[in-house]
Amino acid sequence: MTALPAVVLGAGKSGTQLAQALHSHPFVDLQAIVGGCSGSAADLGRHLGVAAFSESDSGWHMPVGGIVAVASPHDRHVPQVLAGLTAGSDVLVDKPVANNGLGFDHIAAMSAASGRRVSCGMVQRCSPDMLDCREHLRERRDQIHAVAVSQFLRRDPAYYAGWKGDPRVAGGGVLLNQAIHAVDLALHLTGVTPVTARAVLRRARPIQVEDHVHATVETEQGVLSLTATTCAAVEESQVIRVFLPTETVVIVGSETPRWRRVTSSSSSSVEDAIAELAAAPVPFGPGHAAWVDDAVQAWLSRTPSRYACELEHVRASHEVVYAMYESAALDGAAVPVGTRASSRRPDPSDAS
Repeated sequence: MTALPAVVLGAGKSGTQLAQALHSHPFVDLQAIVGGCSGSAADLGRHLGVAAFSESDSGWHMPVGGIVAVASPHDRHVPQVLAGLTAGSDVLVDKPVANNGLGFDHIAAMSAASGRRVSCGMVQRCSPDMLDCREHLRERRDQIHAVAVSQFLRRDPAYYAGWKGDPRVAGGGVLLNQAIHAVDLALHLTGVTPVTARAVLRRARPIQVEDHVHATVETEQGVLSLTATTCAAVEESQVIRVFLPTETVVIVGSETPRWRRVTSSSSSSVEDAIAELAAAPVPFGPGHAAWVDDAVQAWLSRTPSRYACELEHVRASHEVVYAMYESAALDGAAVPVGTRASSRRPDPSDAS
């Protein structure tokens, strides 16, 4: 089998994971890493033995009929994804697919017209453990009456010093950069259908974007609540609690989430289960490798992927986040999920 030619755009944290996964994949020929002006692409290229370029260089091109992996700043996603689709390649794109609904729809339309596929890096989904959890919860979806998501992370102000700190470019702070993963995982595992969303965004530090978000999503099955911050002072955690009449399902961790069901007859409490899961070692990177392999195998066979990271499967989580930003701009008023109003790009004045 002829290996698929691939190019990675972006050489930061996610770009490095994508490049390593593509470089080691038996059905992929990683031909170039394209970065900005920081020198990170050159360093990564030397490490992997792959040609490296800046985007303005003339020595690289979008592969034809291969793979374009997009891990650049958020404002670059739409034009780069569209360029990859236009070249006739399938595209891997780090979250978010786009800063707003209009960009998302533009990519979806081009994907449909070109017949090429786009897969979004919702890597928290990508493990057999999450497949098992999803099957367990989907069989009980009608019994779910509430979902609670909490995410406490540490990010110092320097994290926001570049493109992440400018909402005119990045599109947001904790909500679009981190919490979108937790929201997506909660929706993906439970299968609940979001109807409206409302959010309050806050800045606790002198940065341009929000570092706190408190939100509620009305669903057809109940309520999903979200609390997320990048101001955690001690230990980092991500916990999703799914409440059913006879049990609570807890999903713990962000890099490699694990889950457990706790019933009234269980020997341990919900808190015990969370503590035990949180204490387990957490490797970084398996989600990216699993995502890449899943997408490549699905594209080669033209079959559905196991982890369902294609556009149609990540649309709901993106639209919820877009609606949360629109809600914050409207002083917390509930916004229907999936409306064109939610395509508005966040503004610095939204977070106060």
